[in-house]
Amino acid sequence: MRLTPEARRARKWSIGLGLASSLAIVALSFLVPMVGLVLALGRGPEPVGVPDVQGNTVEVAQEILASVGLQGQMTYEVYSDSIPAGSVTGQRPYFGKWVKQGRVVDLVVSRGPKSVQVPEVVGKSLSDAEALLKESYLQVGRVRREASRRSADTVLEQRPTAGKPADRDTAVDLRVSGGEDLGVWEGPGGETWGFQKLHLVVPTGPSLQRVRVVLQTEGEDEVLYDEMHRPGDKVSLDLHGKRGAKVKVSLEGKRVFTENL
Repeated sequence: MRLTPEARRARKWSIGLGLASSLAIVALSFLVPMVGLVLALGRGPEPVGVPDVQGNTVEVAQEILASVGLQGQMTYEVYSDSIPAGSVTGQRPYFGKWVKQGRVVDLVVSRGPKSVQVPEVVGKSLSDAEALLKESYLQVGRVRREASRRSADTVLEQRPTAGKPADRDTAVDLRVSGGEDLGVWEGPGGETWGFQKLHLVVPTGPSLQRVRVVLQTEGEDEVLYDEMHRPGDKVSLDLHGKRGAKVKVSLEGKRVFTENL
């Protein structure tokens, strides 16, 4: 059967239209994923405002930053009189700046004050004194125990003294009570001897003052020390004798101290 010219033209048009439609469908199947990819690549990380983390510990600051998609990184430490050691004292980028998620925020961390005031620990227990010195950024130095009527482990003296300025990590030496029985020795005959230290500071007064220390045992006096000193001089003596013996300290002939061993 022979087709008319009009029929042949219609047939060619139908075939061409079908081919064009097929090509369009194939092209769209490739184009749609490409458009999605381009859009996805174009968006990137979302911008966020940098939160203020100053005054928080490093761990808390990192948690706050992570909650908005940022990373906190400690860069270096500085001394600070107002922000406690271990807390953030500065940050970059600064609070309020807009950055993309995933950005690293540098954290400057406080080391605490560089210079501190020595606290009063005399009269406190050794454990309380150690805790207080640590809180004040100081260290416990040499601890020397001696016999004393004060409760065992009570701090009797400290060096440096309270109120003095000191650099961080300065060691504070402590003289501590070992109780009454520290250093007690019992001889073969059953006699008990005691060992103690005597510490005194010559008070204000004449430019030269006579310091005299006497040990009285069973009514007999033994002169242990007899020297001239200026005001402010410190005198330290190791004492030993039978338990119950009296230690008598005189200054310029006037008795200022009496205690039993």
